[in-house]
Amino acid sequence: SAILAVVLILSVCISGVYYCIISDSADKITQTASIDEFCLKIVEFNKKYKTLGNDVCEIDGKPVFNRYENRLIVKTAKPLLNNAFDSVYYDDIAVFQYTDDKTLQNDFEKFKAQGLSVSRDYVYSDCADITENAVDYNTVDKNYAYTDSGASYARKIFENSNYDEITVAMIDTGIDYNHEVFKDRYIENNINFSTSGDADDSMDDQGHGTATSGIIVLSTPNNVKVKPYKVLNSDGCCTSSQIIAALEYIMAEKDRPDIVNMSLGGYDLLNLDNSTVESYTVSKLIDSGVTVCAAAGNE
Repeated sequence: SAILAVVLILSVCISGVYYCIISDSADKITQTASIDEFCLKIVEFNKKYKTLGNDVCEIDGKPVFNRYENRLIVKTAKPLLNNAFDSVYYDDIAVFQYTDDKTLQNDFEKFKAQGLSVSRDYVYSDCADITENAVDYNTVDKNYAYTDSGASYARKIFENSNYDEITVAMIDTGIDYNHEVFKDRYIENNINFSTSGDADDSMDDQGHGTATSGIIVLSTPNNVKVKPYKVLNSDGCCTSSQIIAALEYIMAEKDRPDIVNMSLGGYDLLNLDNSTVESYTVSKLIDSGVTVCAAAGNE
């Protein structure tokens, strides 16, 4: 997706107030809050509750397990009767936290029967598993992304031109903003949606976000800036709810980035029920004029 973002950036060179409801049950509204409170609640859920369930899909005739947390994400315009022990509502999205998988499954089926878009809170990763068909990366040029995107040729064309600033939001493990490559190419953003690192710091503690951001910076003219939204933790993992929180945060910003880059993935996730709420959130961003790039090969 970093390569795709580079291509889109080069193509560009050529050419209100939100509220959420936090409640302990569907019929008891205890607090109204901002997008910041919604994001903090999602981080709290992901840090505090780590009970995993598994879905099974099939890839090349082999069963593959998709991990998920004991949470449901529902698109709804009103509070819902539920059996969760904690929940958070924001705009038209609700996130329900459960104590056990059986209770979650009962509410999942109930919400589906009501015709609602409902998702399990699946786990995403920044890396692909090694299989018998995997590329031996020791044999690949370390500059392959830079070379394959034709970036060196494009930069020669645009490097002396005067274009408006383009901001790329990096939904990843953060950015090592002290690295020299990001001098004058980095937009500070001290917010952390992940379960590792300091609460008000987007410093990369895994490396993947710095690598993908570096590809974009080195492959584009100087008017292109990267802005971190730290979602993946030091293990390179996050959940659907954390991605949605980051996307909703971007949607609520007055000065939105031009492009959102998400270099992460999971096994066959688009064929599972979790894609609906995330797709809806992405669609809102696209409709607002933001271009969204997502990895196609991480699963």
